[in-house]
This record gives sequence, C-alpha cells and structure tokens, in this order.
Amino acid sequence: MIGNTILRKCIVIGIILLFVVTIFSPIINAHHSTIIPIISEKDNTKVISCLSNPCFKRGPGTIITDMSIILSASLTMCDYDNDNDTDFIVGNVNNVYLLEKINQTFYESHFIYRLPNNPDGYADDLYRGGLTSADYNNDGKEDFITGGVQGVVRLFINNCTNQSISFNMKEIKDFPQTAWGLTSADFNNVGCMDFAASWAYLNFTHSTISIFYNNGNAEFNQEDIFIHYERYIKDLNSGDYDNDGDIDILFSHDIVKVHRGIPLNVIGVVSMLSNDGNNNFGNETIVTKRGSGFLFGGPIILGYLMPLRNLIGVDRICQKVTSSDFDNDGDLELLIGDNSGKVEFYDNDGTGKFSTGGVIYDFGSCSWGLASADFDADGDIDVIIAASQRPDFIGHIYLKYNQIIQ
Repeated sequence: MIGNTILRKCIVIGIILLFVVTIFSPIINAHHSTIIPIISEKDNTKVISCLSNPCFKRGPGTIITDMSIILSASLTMCDYDNDNDTDFIVGNVNNVYLLEKINQTFYESHFIYRLPNNPDGYADDLYRGGLTSADYNNDGKEDFITGGVQGVVRLFINNCTNQSISFNMKEIKDFPQTAWGLTSADFNNVGCMDFAASWAYLNFTHSTISIFYNNGNAEFNQEDIFIHYERYIKDLNSGDYDNDGDIDILFSHDIVKVHRGIPLNVIGVVSMLSNDGNNNFGNETIVTKRGSGFLFGGPIILGYLMPLRNLIGVDRICQKVTSSDFDNDGDLELLIGDNSGKVEFYDNDGTGKFSTGGVIYDFGSCSWGLASADFDADGDIDVIIAASQRPDFIGHIYLKYNQIIQ
C-alpha cells in the first residue's frame, strides 16, 4: 500500500516535470541565443524579446588564474603596486588572496589572510560577498575591506613595497552577522573614501545599510541610512546612477513567499536608494525583478533538480552587481550575476532607469563574483566573473573583454 502511494506520487511529480519542461521549452531552446525571457512587472506575464548588448561577445571568456574556487568568490579591483594595471583581491571561501597581473591572460595568486572562526566556532566565508577597495588613508595606495557571513568588517592597509606584499589588518566593526554588501565611494564629497556595509542581527528582524564616513586617516564614523525588513541584503554597489551629481546606492535582496515552511515563490530584486544631494537616501526604488515567480517547489525538487530550476528561472536570486560605463555613453550600466550562473546586462537610460540587454553568458551556477575595470587598456570597461559549474560546483575566474572599442 505504501509502495503504491509512493509510486503514484513519483508519477505525479514526473508528469509535473514533463509539463514544466514542455511549457518552458522556448526558454530552454533560447539558452544560447539572444532571445531571453523577460518578466513584465505590470502584468506578470512572460514576453519573449530579441535583445542583445553591444559590449560583450558570447562565450565564457578566458580563465585568467589557475586558482580553483568553490561555489563562487567575491572580487574587488586593487592596484596594490600603483603600476596602473588590473590586480584584484579574491575572497575564496574564508581565504583572501591578491591576484597579481603577470601578463594579459594570467594572474598569480598571493595568500593574504585567513578569516578566523567566530568565538562560537562557526566558520566565516567570503564566497557570498564582502569585499571592497579604495585608498582609505590617502597615502596613494589602494587598500581593501572584507566582510563575510559572520559580520566582521576588517580593513587591510596597503604596506606593499617593490620587494614585498604586505597589508596591515585592523577590525573596524563586528556586526552580528551577514556583512555581505560592501561598496566604497566619497559619499559626502570631502575628498576621502568612505564605505557602506549591509548587515543584520542574529535573530533576523531586518537588514541595515550603514555608511562609514572617513575622517581622512582611515578612521570612520558609522551612520545607519536604511532599514530593510523583508530579507537579508545580499550586495551593495554605488555610483551616480541618475546623473544628478551625487552617489546613489544599489542593493540586492530576495522576495520569498513561504508556504508551510517551503519557499515556493522566490524572486531576486535589485533596488536603488537615490541620494538627494545631502546624503539623505530616499525610499527604495526597484530597478529590476528577476525570476519567474513560478510556484514550483518542495525540498526534494528544489534541492536536487538544479538544472531545471535554472532553466525555468527560480534561481535568479542572491544577486551580485557591478556597475560601470560599459557602453561608453556617459552613464552607468549594470552587470548582475546570481544563483543560476547567468550574468545579465542592464542598460541605463541616463536617469537611473534600467532595461535588460540580455544574458552575456550562463556559467552554470553561482555567478556571485563580479568586478569591472579596463583589463586590456583599450579604453572600455571589461569584467571578471567568479562562477562554478554543475555538478561539482568547482569554478574559476573568467575575464570577458568589452568589444565597444575594437
């Protein structure tokens, strides 16, 4: 009797899966083309549009280091030796590395620091986010800051010389947890680089975004600027997105509707906080919602059928953002990665309103690491991406060149 019940349930699940694959076959077939699904936020209907962006060619790009990553890694640019090339920092699980540019297609890794466990013995990690960089003490050298799941924010002051690589670490803040979002900018326009961090309390009630204003010598004063009550904030990015002369903040989070303990409806959201010119940040404005919102779940299905999850769109969550003027039109565009492994281009109309320009590549899983710079010194902004592949979730760091300037 029990065996018959289990068999009937398996048959029902099989029929549901066959139905879903059939319904979403246009999306599956368009996986490597310029035809991508777009969700209309007005009527929640699915529209298929032919979209392309002028910046990035198809393909994953070039693997630029022999370092393997697990799931993903956080990334931030850091020209540690002031030689005007594109060195960068990597947070790989709980280890921090400097990736030094050796030539155009290879970077050598140097171990910098290992994040310790917290006092209760829980491990920290950086693959879900928590890196930013700038010259915080105004000595002409780029420093960097780490966060992580345990919430500790650490500043690494650059003391590198021509003979050695050395950073002095000091702890800035011990938040209760999830300092996943970090971004740097001169928010108050006084000539010193500040940074913003997102964090949450252990018994989650809300997430907070705080700006740490720099007094000029890498000493900071904290000001909480925004509280988000829905879910954890996954990432921060900053820039003048609406071209009004001040620094705005982007943040990402997920919308999750739970039914009997099961997260059935999961949508990834990127939102903007506009600066009024006096560092007062207004209400949340949604930049994009991604994911089908399809009620398709259960711990077995969501836990083990990841390829199908990715294809139907339920993994467009845990979004990570990098921004730059990728198309050389004078405003800031976005590249957004997520759980699915896709990296999607968003074009700015010049006023902070964004529209998708298509998926530049689907890496397979966890495209959480993104950083942008002009890696080939040709005048346009390229991107590096940390992502992994199924089924083992071992990945690499890829460099995709921008083709705006040939």
